[in-house]
Amino acid sequence: KVPIAVFDDGSVVVESTAIVDELLRRRPPSSEDFASPPARKWAAWATSDLAPMVYPNITKSFGECRRALAYADAAFGPVDAFLVKNVGALGMSLAHGKIK
Repeated sequence: KVPIAVFDDGSVVVESTAIVDELLRRRPPSSEDFASPPARKWAAWATSDLAPMVYPNITKSFGECRRALAYADAAFGPVDAFLVKNVGALGMSLAHGKIK
């Protein structure tokens, strides 16, 4: 899923990096740590290098997909959590072979 942010003025921003950039533009942090060059470098690395490696490694099997979706138990009611964990895990495991 692609993250989407809708701001108070109605503008819509898509993608994690663009959302962070827009947040920094709208409300610069009181500390430069978050927007420092090393922080931006690590954020770019997480988006470009880490994220593409994580998904294939958590979707190798149906069981791993279910574990990745275990947060649903706390986030949704019992029926929705069951559907998220099982239908979502099925979709993730079927897509695993297509995403490398």
